[in-house]
Amino acid sequence: MRTLETKGYLKHVEKDRMYIYSPTITREQVRQGLLGDMVERLFDGSPMFLLNSLVEKKSSSETEMKQIRQIRDQILKKNRKGGKKST
Repeated sequence: MRTLETKGYLKHVEKDRMYIYSPTITREQVRQGLLGDMVERLFDGSPMFLLNSLVEKKSSSETEMKQIRQIRDQILKKNRKGGKKST
């Protein structure tokens, strides 16, 4: 717990000779940080390599594939608004 506190992930208050710990960052922030680190380390920084690995290794249902296409469309729409070129 002390290590996580030192790294800034937790804080504590002392109450009745006990330490009460609470998170300093949200679950989503942890998720994004870990995922970003994983993409950098395992997939050469390419989200596409990650996506390819997920799709190739697991048979996806039609519903999941539809959701993947919807996410792709959202990303493309967001990139067009931000001036990024899609690949």
